[in-house]
Amino acid sequence: MRILIVNTGIIPVYYYGGTERVIWGIGKELSKLGHKVTFLVKKGSYCEFASVYHIDESKSILAQINNDFDVVHFNFRPKNIELISLPYIITMHGNSNNFDELDKNTVFVSKNHAERYNSSSYVYNGLDWSEYPPPNFSVKRNYF
Repeated sequence: MRILIVNTGIIPVYYYGGTERVIWGIGKELSKLGHKVTFLVKKGSYCEFASVYHIDESKSILAQINNDFDVVHFNFRPKNIELISLPYIITMHGNSNNFDELDKNTVFVSKNHAERYNSSSYVYNGLDWSEYPPPNFSVKRNYF
């Protein structure tokens, strides 16, 4: 598949665990599976395993997406999403105070996150555990 991952941040990121790290991990694993991954992200971004297009701030996001892709993965809700002609999904990150009607293709990052928006659609974040040190189980922890 030809997959376009769209986000308004810069990739890669270092010492940070937000959306950019998640989309990086997803893109890397999809590439390993043989998919052609392209990122549409802010200027300054680069990637060894996928193509990178930089967002043109003078154009709408949708105007920058051509029909060369099989599916588009948005990591925010772009304006006029109803105009896109390609299959797409929107991952809702964070807890927006904007309670507009959700797009039918919106998924959340956990069951609890989805329930807070009256939804049941969620997919856990994809993380590359090799980027994290091994846990120290000798330290007392009262949480997960």
